[in-house]
Amino acid sequence: MVARPGNDSQAEILRRLTDLEAKAELATLMNLYCRTADTKDWDGWGRCFSEDAIYAGPFGEIEGRAEIQQVGRSRHENNLLLQHSITNMEFDVHGDDATGTASLLFFGTRSSDDLAQHADRGGHYTLKFRRAEGRWRIVRNELVIVWENGEQG
Repeated sequence: MVARPGNDSQAEILRRLTDLEAKAELATLMNLYCRTADTKDWDGWGRCFSEDAIYAGPFGEIEGRAEIQQVGRSRHENNLLLQHSITNMEFDVHGDDATGTASLLFFGTRSSDDLAQHADRGGHYTLKFRRAEGRWRIVRNELVIVWENGEQG
């Protein structure tokens, strides 16, 4: 929707601006989620989640920030290099709650001796977020792997 002078109330313009800011903050959160995983900053990665977060995926359902953080660390301990790319992000904001979807491309190498040997995955995220104390965090993260290493997931 394009704002036209005189067509939108000041309150409507403020609401739209607030939604745009929230969507930018959510995109920044998801970029941080990728960057901290790729650099194996598991403390930083864990802070992307609320204390009561749930992460559901091919590995089951994990509850709580500390457990999610530990599973992330253990799932990638054998990977030398990681690269997560989240694309096609869409967010729907409702005050201090939001939902979202995104696509994932993941690449991980196990050895610096043979970087041609790597794991490749593609999938989709369905997300729920909550803003508390001025900061957005992931409350629920559902990951469906669509393909892995050239095979359908």
